[in-house]
Amino acid sequence: MVLVDDYSHFCTVYLLKSKSEAETHLRSYISGLRAQKGIYSSRIRMDNAAEFRTNSFRKFCRIRGIKLEYSIPYSPQMNGVSENIQKTLVAKVRCMISDTNLPRHLWGEAIRTAAYQLNRTPSSANGGKLPALLYHGKVDLSRLKVFGSKAWAHILPRSADKFDPRARPVRMVGYNENGYRLYDPETNSIVVSRDVIFNENDYVFENETRYYSPTENDSSEQNIEEPEPEPETSKVEKPETSEKRLRKPPQKFKDYELYSSETYTAYCLLTGESLKNEEKKLAIEKELHAREKFNKNVLPDVT
Repeated sequence: MVLVDDYSHFCTVYLLKSKSEAETHLRSYISGLRAQKGIYSSRIRMDNAAEFRTNSFRKFCRIRGIKLEYSIPYSPQMNGVSENIQKTLVAKVRCMISDTNLPRHLWGEAIRTAAYQLNRTPSSANGGKLPALLYHGKVDLSRLKVFGSKAWAHILPRSADKFDPRARPVRMVGYNENGYRLYDPETNSIVVSRDVIFNENDYVFENETRYYSPTENDSSEQNIEEPEPEPETSKVEKPETSEKRLRKPPQKFKDYELYSSETYTAYCLLTGESLKNEEKKLAIEKELHAREKFNKNVLPDVT
């Protein structure tokens, strides 16, 4: 969420986890202006989002005499100041991430840094003055550093071992009220430190995580004894302890003749005519082989 002061064009960025946090941050912003600078907000122009149209927020503004102006849906030109600043911030972040090769999940830090730099850049909307100078009354440009530049943050508290490192390599990704926000690639986290040394000529991030891969020399130096294959004579065949049991057909088929293959079995009633008719016997055998080969379940015509 981007808030823009209409007088100085100073922009403030809030990172939201959900849209429901927008009302809370907007209330905090209005209360902070009144408490810290003695400035009373008189009018707020915003889009037609549902999080800004709640009854609680309308009551909050009505008590303080703040007029709410909502833009018409699908008409961003009615809120052109904030829309243009958002477009500028996104363009800056795209270039910052591309130039420094930092991970994309740091886009939140990058957009807040872009707003910090934009507030300290002369603007034609206020006669070429710095928005931060008009908003705060003073500005310190000596804290500006190249985004993504390599830095060494002092480790506190000091280790008892005199040979432990006194600083750790980090990358500059943002500003804090009294320090810098730094990205630690080793822990993939953001740390805040005041005692930092920068190298602004080195701003291209390269992942220094290295994975060990054995080379040819390493493999030659290692004496790896390959197991010798066991001789064939070591294989001992186990004798069969039990013979295969002969399966007999059920007693109910004692008057039938058995025709079987590896998969199918057929029983035919024994009659004098069927024993003499070899054609029927061949037809049954062919059908059993056909079922086994083509997986058919069609009964043969042996009549």
